[in-house]
Amino acid sequence: MPLIHEVVLGEHMASIAAQYGFGGWQGVWKHPDNAALRAKRNPNVLLPGDQVTIPDRATGLVAIETGQMHSFRVSRSRLKLHLVLQDHDGAAIAAEQVELQWAGRNSELSTSDQGDLEAKIEPRLASLTLVARGQATPVLIGNLNPVDDPSGLDARLANLGYLSATEDAADPRERRLAIEEFQLEQGLPITGNADAVTLAKLKEVHGA
Repeated sequence: MPLIHEVVLGEHMASIAAQYGFGGWQGVWKHPDNAALRAKRNPNVLLPGDQVTIPDRATGLVAIETGQMHSFRVSRSRLKLHLVLQDHDGAAIAAEQVELQWAGRNSELSTSDQGDLEAKIEPRLASLTLVARGQATPVLIGNLNPVDDPSGLDARLANLGYLSATEDAADPRERRLAIEEFQLEQGLPITGNADAVTLAKLKEVHGA
């Protein structure tokens, strides 16, 4: 019978589905009991405490002849990691050779003319290291909370350079100033409040 999984920090639908032995996350995400969750969340951006219904896995039977060798291929989905690299002035770090390191492996890639970087990763990978211009930066996968959660708001402001990155909640005054600066640069009414229009624009600019 279906199980209920409570989301913790760092999890997303692909990692949860892989944890329960599913080759892809869509079947779990589209389960009828997850309709309410789909209405308010992105499968890649869940909030700790969200509840996900894990359906029973379907079993398949294959008729084969005995006394012979048989090969089976299992289809497993992989995630696409998408990063945008910018310098301190917000200019794209274009056509730059960078390196991704994780679990004893490394991959050399190049950013696009817009500073975009894409790589295929395993669904349950929790973190990796980005090495660019001689600087190593840890990248946590799945740790971005929804934009309407205070931690998700602070993280996006920090990633875009409007707020100092910290593990603790931002000081309310610093957060307000960061929001005002963002609103000013985006041509929005300068209120310092995280209203619906500001949150939507922040999500758009951030990319998630």
